[in-house]
Amino acid sequence: MSKILVNIENLNDLNGFQKQFDGVYVKVTPQTPVDDILTLIDNGKQVFFDFSSLPANHCLGFAKNLEKEVTFVVDDFQKAIFIKSVRANADIHIFYDGFDEMLVPFLSVNKFSVTMKYTALAPERIQKFQNAGVKVNGYILTREDEVGVLKYWNCDYITIDKNIKP
Repeated sequence: MSKILVNIENLNDLNGFQKQFDGVYVKVTPQTPVDDILTLIDNGKQVFFDFSSLPANHCLGFAKNLEKEVTFVVDDFQKAIFIKSVRANADIHIFYDGFDEMLVPFLSVNKFSVTMKYTALAPERIQKFQNAGVKVNGYILTREDEVGVLKYWNCDYITIDKNIKP
C-alpha cells in the first residue's frame, strides 16, 4: 500500500495538511526551519527532507546535526556519500529524472531508494526497482489522476502537492 506524502513549503502548510497524510516532503533551503518542522510533525509521520537545492557540504552539516530519523532526498551521489559518512544507516533517496537500467543495481548495492517524477515511471520500472529491494517514491507535480495510477502501480511512496487531494 502506498504511503502518501504532502509536499510542504512552510510551517503553515505543515499545520494545515499533515494530519491528512502519512508524511511530509520538505524541500530544504538554508532558511528552512528544520528543527521547527521536526518538532511540529506528529509522531508516526514520515519526514522526507529534499536537499537537492543545497550544496553537498550543507547536506553534511544537516545530516550531522539532525537528532531525529528522516529520509534524505538528494540529487547527486556525492551528497548521498557525505550523508552516509555521518549516518551509516540513513534512509537516502536519489532524485532521478529519467530511468536508466544501470541505476537499479547501483541503488540496490548501496541501499539507496529512488524518487522519480511521475512521467519517468512505469509499472515495469517500479517492479524492477522493488525486485532489487529499492523503494520508489513517485513525485507528482500537478495532476490528481496520477495518484491513483501510482497506487495501482504499487509505488511505495507518492509525494503530492498540497493542492492535490489523494
